[in-house]
Amino acid sequence: MAKGDVTPLTFTSEIDPVTQVRVVRLTPRDRIFHRNYFYQKCFSQQGRQLLIGGVDEGNWNYWLLDLQQHTLRQLTEGPGDNSFDGFITQDDSALIFMRQNRHIVRVELDSLREEILYELPSQWVSTSAWAPDSTGSKMIGMSLSAETWIPMNDWNDFQRQYHMNPTTRCEVVDLATGRTEILFEESRWLGHPGFRPNDTNTIMYCHEGPHDLIRNRIWLYDRQTGLSTPVSQPEAETFTHEFWVPDGSRIVFVSLHKETHQRHICQTLAGSVQSEKVMEMPACSHLMSNHDGSLLVGDGCGTPVDLTDEGGYTALTDPWLYLFAPDQKHTRKITRHDTSWRVIDGQCQASHPHPSFSPDLSHVLYTSDRDGLPAVYLAEIAPLLKGSSK
Repeated sequence: MAKGDVTPLTFTSEIDPVTQVRVVRLTPRDRIFHRNYFYQKCFSQQGRQLLIGGVDEGNWNYWLLDLQQHTLRQLTEGPGDNSFDGFITQDDSALIFMRQNRHIVRVELDSLREEILYELPSQWVSTSAWAPDSTGSKMIGMSLSAETWIPMNDWNDFQRQYHMNPTTRCEVVDLATGRTEILFEESRWLGHPGFRPNDTNTIMYCHEGPHDLIRNRIWLYDRQTGLSTPVSQPEAETFTHEFWVPDGSRIVFVSLHKETHQRHICQTLAGSVQSEKVMEMPACSHLMSNHDGSLLVGDGCGTPVDLTDEGGYTALTDPWLYLFAPDQKHTRKITRHDTSWRVIDGQCQASHPHPSFSPDLSHVLYTSDRDGLPAVYLAEIAPLLKGSSK
């Protein structure tokens, strides 16, 4: 395949025998395809098109999947694309992503014309996903000094990177002008920066590394004062996979307790740094919410791989996707994802489900390699929501 090529697709579906949920496989069995990170925009506004990543001739690139026409159009080609951190712009006109860990690239979806919006200086290398603000005019990201950065090919590299105490800087890029604002720099590994929705003064980021070695993972930075404050974290717990609820009302994240092995859905309300337990949940790795956080979806997993003391956090493998209604403390199984969570061709995230909702809340999007290679699926949850508040 090549950039611009359009491939017809044959969707296949099945009914989960336990939940009766209809599951549709969108991508072919003979190639690797995956969804992007769950907090980056992947659906067009009307939910008719879907941005996905995949492999072409050994390169990880981007495609646009048309859910009505059942076609797949290749958007990029060649080496160096980060096929996980890309997103569709708010007006559905373009794809923006990081290439070669240094270039923020914009691809027009109609013409496929490419433009480099920003190039990192040679002494810095991108880390984590760069995230846009609510208007799509700015992006925030973390970069490591090139001399302290190592390629991330497996979870051993994840631990090695942490112990190198890399120099990290956080910066904001104006996508129209390419001008940057350096917010802060620290001699430790930082990651996952994100603007609070509709509030570019408030920024969440994390102390990155093995969860059990991080005393305070989630931090809030105030651009007006230049001060960072940690979200409160009990000593016996580790936090992970934090994100802003899209309406900006709170941060939601996962808590793991070493002694009890319990996991909880937790939150910190906007304007606060106090963590709160919302409800206990099964052994899920990632969570994502609808617009106001009244619904959450999570992916069951096993023992976390991104820590050092795996024995202290041992968990039986949970193969399910879950639907949570936190206000009612209600949990429902959606379907089995049955993914392996394995590293594939040096990509640590390729087989991770990373579930999220479709714009109309009718489906949950996720990745699974249950049939061998990673593929993209939609699970129809509309019947589960009948009679409940969305």
